[in-house]
Amino acid sequence: MSWHIVINFLRILGKAAALFVTIVACGATYQTKIAKSKFEESFEISYGEMDLWTLTVSLPDNHSVLSVVIPPTAKQNIGKVCAFDEPNGIIRTFPSKYDAHAANFTIAHCGKCAACSTWNDMEVQYTTRVSLL
Repeated sequence: MSWHIVINFLRILGKAAALFVTIVACGATYQTKIAKSKFEESFEISYGEMDLWTLTVSLPDNHSVLSVVIPPTAKQNIGKVCAFDEPNGIIRTFPSKYDAHAANFTIAHCGKCAACSTWNDMEVQYTTRVSLL
């Protein structure tokens, strides 16, 4: 009779664990949906000054013209960059990656430095780049 109690307890515990995992998975799915919905807005804040480029090329026959639209994501290595000189040192926005390298700074990310780019935030971003643990 005592084995039945233990077995039933383990079944209830297993079902409770499965319910917990289901609730966490649903919450993670909801959080992912919200993050994806905010991507365009955050991309505009970071890279808004990088509008679309149109590249027009005249072909050798002088009659044909080829136009290609280059989206902002293809230009992430062009324009302003956020860089630092040493850990816990100066964080600064440079007009280009070449200017940052010329000043002997290390690039943190493309786009201008945001108000949230403190050393503490950058450390959290670095330490959680692979997992949240």
